[in-house]
Amino acid sequence: MKLFGKEGRKRPKHLKFRPYIDSMGTRPSKPPDRGYYYKLYKNSIPLIRFTLEDNGFREAVNANQEWSMMWSVSNMKSQVYQSMGKYQKVNHFPRSAEITRKDCLCKNVSKMQALYGHRHFDFVPKTFVLPQEMPLLLEEEEREPRQYWIVKPAASCQGRGIFVTNNILDIPEKAQMIASKYICDPLLINGLKFDIRIYVVLTSIDPLRLYVYDEGLARFATCKYSAPMVSNKKNKFIHLTNYAINKHNSNFVSNKNPFVEDFGSKWSLTALKEHLRAHTVDTDALWDKIDEILVKTILAIEPLIKSSCDMYVPFKDNCFELLGFDILLDSDLTPWLLEVNLSPSLNCDAPIDQKIKGGLIADLFTLIGIVPMSEREQANGKGGPFGVEAKRTRVVKLKDGAKDAMSRDERTAIRDAEEEYKRRGNFRRIFPTVAYNSYKGFFEAERPLNIALAHHLIKQNSEAVLSKRNAKILVPRKVPSRSKKVMSTAKG
Repeated sequence: MKLFGKEGRKRPKHLKFRPYIDSMGTRPSKPPDRGYYYKLYKNSIPLIRFTLEDNGFREAVNANQEWSMMWSVSNMKSQVYQSMGKYQKVNHFPRSAEITRKDCLCKNVSKMQALYGHRHFDFVPKTFVLPQEMPLLLEEEEREPRQYWIVKPAASCQGRGIFVTNNILDIPEKAQMIASKYICDPLLINGLKFDIRIYVVLTSIDPLRLYVYDEGLARFATCKYSAPMVSNKKNKFIHLTNYAINKHNSNFVSNKNPFVEDFGSKWSLTALKEHLRAHTVDTDALWDKIDEILVKTILAIEPLIKSSCDMYVPFKDNCFELLGFDILLDSDLTPWLLEVNLSPSLNCDAPIDQKIKGGLIADLFTLIGIVPMSEREQANGKGGPFGVEAKRTRVVKLKDGAKDAMSRDERTAIRDAEEEYKRRGNFRRIFPTVAYNSYKGFFEAERPLNIALAHHLIKQNSEAVLSKRNAKILVPRKVPSRSKKVMSTAKG
């Protein structure tokens, strides 16, 4: 564990984490007690535990040991948020389950379609929430009797309870489920269906700051794909890509070498992109589409999280969220959002898992900015709680003589975003960017901090572009020196 920031700087230092690279069967030795504690809430994930302990944290076992980090795999009660101190962090925002429950994701995306037009939020297959929308599903079946549906429990994971059917009567009558149109023409690699696990991190809700990790996983089905029909619709190894299901198939191929990333039933995201590029796919354009899906999905629940944070969360830096987005590509290279996972699996069953997820967690803990104990002791303890906006502004004279009035909250938001960006490691910020104007119309309400941060980034980008142009203009053309001409003539 190292410190971000240099001595003598006014900006706060933050802890920098290294990934855990030793065997997952070996727990790190107990570090000396420096006052850094963590708490696992209803879970015991080795990768989280080992990464924290390898970086100098101890598990909090007594009430007087104030934890800096709490990791939970489920939603938490409001009392947990309300009791948090300024320097404590927890890995969930209140109401983030509004996109991780499959029925809620459907409802919230449908709401955005109704508000802003279907074409802006057309990245989710047509879905019905059951049993409430069973009459609508039956009408749809009458119109398209040959349509196959993939049916999932509203609140489950790892492929439990999922099945494919073309007979609505197969669906339990009163079960809380969703039925989505089955995408019958998925993109195939080596004849196999696959999906992509993308790791997304929300570090702030106001202003909204969103990152995507540069690495991820492609998970493959383990039987050659054929379109669903009566004879194969029950074969989960054809139609489902969940690792938890396919690892039980005799066809499953485990990758034992972390340096060979395009082998077996699980590839790295880097290997997948290289494969696609080798087959003339413009991966930059494709990932622009995927980034848009990620941002718009978060925008669908931005007001819900914001209002809950205003109500329950004492300090603006208390929460962060790691989400697992599952994306399917069809044969036309259209990306489809299948689901969002509240607590994506951090199991390390193969070396490639530890390589990718170990780096992910270390970069995540660095990104969120845990303040070292020495800085906490010096701080006066005054925080920036949600729902409180500074009324005072500070007027700054610009070089051209104009005046720029900005609130203290706006200046703090810009400073925090810049410092966080320097800690991003292998994360890539997808909001805010200079493309802010493409998304501003999808916010339920304008947020002054979003606007201030976006304007700052756009201004920075404009200045950088202008500086590059000026640099090109000012570069002198190379002219042969006079002495060389003279020597040349003399030799002639």
